[in-house]
Amino acid sequence: MTDDVVVDIVPMRFGDVVGLTAPVLLQPRPPKPGLFFVDAPGFKPTRQHYLRVQFAKPNFSIAREKFLKSDEVTGDDRPLLLPTRLPAWDSGWDNDYADNEFFDDGDLKKPTSEDRPLELRVPLREFYNVGHRGAPYHFPENTIASFQKALQLGANGFEFDLCLTADDRILIFHDAEQGAIAYQRRNLEGLPHPMVSPVFDVVSGKMNVAFRLLRGEEYEQTPWRPLQSPFEFELINLKARQVREYFRYRHRDGIEYPIPDLNEFLAFCSEQTDRLRFLFFDIKNPGNSNGKEKSHMQKFGHLIGTAMKKFKKLPAKMVVCNVEPDYIDELRAGFKKAKETRVEFAYDAGAAFFKKNAIRIANEKRTTVISIGAQGRPGDLNDVTEAVRRRDYPEEYKKELTSTRINTVVHWTLNGRNEIIESFRAGVNGILTDKPDEMKAHIAKLGAVVG
Repeated sequence: MTDDVVVDIVPMRFGDVVGLTAPVLLQPRPPKPGLFFVDAPGFKPTRQHYLRVQFAKPNFSIAREKFLKSDEVTGDDRPLLLPTRLPAWDSGWDNDYADNEFFDDGDLKKPTSEDRPLELRVPLREFYNVGHRGAPYHFPENTIASFQKALQLGANGFEFDLCLTADDRILIFHDAEQGAIAYQRRNLEGLPHPMVSPVFDVVSGKMNVAFRLLRGEEYEQTPWRPLQSPFEFELINLKARQVREYFRYRHRDGIEYPIPDLNEFLAFCSEQTDRLRFLFFDIKNPGNSNGKEKSHMQKFGHLIGTAMKKFKKLPAKMVVCNVEPDYIDELRAGFKKAKETRVEFAYDAGAAFFKKNAIRIANEKRTTVISIGAQGRPGDLNDVTEAVRRRDYPEEYKKELTSTRINTVVHWTLNGRNEIIESFRAGVNGILTDKPDEMKAHIAKLGAVVG
């Protein structure tokens, strides 16, 4: 054992009890850091033995080039890297235990010596605690107040939704399609801050709409009027002024919060780069675009890129995602037209009965980021594990002609302790959560610091 690392050889046992024991602890060989040797001449490993590396200090400071305990980390040590696996990295994870690249029965597969040691490559990753629309259990989602609170609670990344309006303004808002969805979705998610939005109903056999206006401390509903079309309240058909008039957020204390636009949001982010390291742009598809969806998305990308060009100082990692693989090329073309090169792209693999293969689409679309949803997507953790393996061991997949070098794996949206720990231990780079304070606490119990 060194001050930072413990290395030993463990047998994997399967059956009624799955356990790890450590019959052989590899001893450090001073003064050569990182060199360990087996002081057990009679020990004969089997194919079921694997090398395990444990980190007494799991936080690697790039600035100081050393591992640190959580109480040794200061603001100057960021950004931090964490081992892919915590509390221990095991060589068996590289190959799912199907083969053992290190041991044959009784022997090492490769002769070793002090001059020619066996080398272990333990992957490290940067980790992002990503506030999903900010901190929506404390302030209304997608508002500046919500993002401010997320930072205070320990987030170092934001996920946020973008919608394009009829007058080519970009608003930080979740629901691009029919306005009724916004109200229904918020009721379904159970977040504590209600959406003030139009009300839709059938009156005298026709679909009608009414508005809720604040009069003093109470809301009054306007008289019903017929909808001009089924798509009247999709954001692509409303000007930004109308959206902000019809849709607002109300805090539990009665205060209303406006919907921010992209310029306001980026201005806020540009002032927070000492703490904010990750932005996740969730591009919402238009509703009824009369068959012009692709040109719409290219324009969308161009407008976002143009807005970003105004801000030289933005977080180091920025990812643009969409749920439709075909739109990624259009968004990329729009950013290219704006000459904004600081972003990466991702297909957002969400809920689906017949789910699309996120890794295959990443290869086809040449994206470096994989985004995998947990809700309504059976086997999402298997998808995450496979993506992490491809990120950490790309040489295993070099025979795939379309293989893209994955550098980031994102998992969303996780709020429960067990699912957060499971995903974190699987090696993801980022977890989207509605509760960044709770996620920070869960990860801290593993000795890790979100940097």
